[in-house]
Amino acid sequence: MMMMNNIYFDTALPRDYGAGTVCNDEQDDRMKRLTSFRCNLTVLSPLVLLVPSAAAGQTPPAAVERLNLGGFGGANEALRITGKRFTSLNKDTEVDLVAGLGTNGAINAAIEGVIQVAMSGRPLTAAQMEHGLTVVSVVCTPYVYATSHPGPVTMDRSAIPAAFADPTYKWPDGLPLRVILRPLLSSDELAIIPKIPGLIQSIQLARQRVSVPVATTDQENADLAEHIPGSLAGTTWTQIMSERRPLRLVAIDGVAPSIAAFESGQYPFGRILYVVAGQKPTPVTVRFLNFLRSPDGVTALREAGIVACPKGPNEAAETETGDRS
Repeated sequence: MMMMNNIYFDTALPRDYGAGTVCNDEQDDRMKRLTSFRCNLTVLSPLVLLVPSAAAGQTPPAAVERLNLGGFGGANEALRITGKRFTSLNKDTEVDLVAGLGTNGAINAAIEGVIQVAMSGRPLTAAQMEHGLTVVSVVCTPYVYATSHPGPVTMDRSAIPAAFADPTYKWPDGLPLRVILRPLLSSDELAIIPKIPGLIQSIQLARQRVSVPVATTDQENADLAEHIPGSLAGTTWTQIMSERRPLRLVAIDGVAPSIAAFESGQYPFGRILYVVAGQKPTPVTVRFLNFLRSPDGVTALREAGIVACPKGPNEAAETETGDRS
């Protein structure tokens, strides 16, 4: 780890797709989104040679600097919000969000230079750091349980494992409670498991029931939570609030989730997020990373439901071993 301009650098992941990208129709949807940016550059870059130089005596227009962002699904809107605020302060800059990557896809894209900044749901591995990726900031968002249940809902911490383990569990008004799972060892689940005794065993029991849906992405998770009556889905404050999802958040042990309750420690459930930069960041990338630590950037992140971690950033990070969202 080293310090640079008040930003601390940890340093990146095995590449799942190589530099020899082929522009064809035989790629899956996620790789198409990644490669389309590169393929379009390949097609369009010769046109730069056709642009006439400025006439004598005229000041050429300022070059537009471009920055591509991506990350786990729940961070999409947060990245869009912060990117918009950054461009409002940097008029000759364009920020594009490459959506639908997930943590693994975003890290791969950062390695390949398709995006310059990624928001990851888990820390970098040693193999990833060998590719030159760097963690430049560690932030947090409250981890929450969301439901389509129409009334105000609250649960004791001890009731959450029972809700996952018991297929006949009901809300206090008698409505059946229907849990939604995430992929095995996803960082969503690992963010909450250490805080609730018995939860991992209850989730394992729930996985044995074929009727329990498993959401593979953050967006699918929220969609299922919206449309399944009596749903209970683990997610993040930043996703629910920034995407304006019509879901109710469950109070745990009588404490409703909020940024204020999270920062004060009253609401102790959080998910750690990692802002990752690629090797040899460009000047506009450095400006964006510094912006995230500036008062304007901190305000933009806060509006998106992301704040400084109330406690040490490594407290729960070591358990986050996989993210498929």
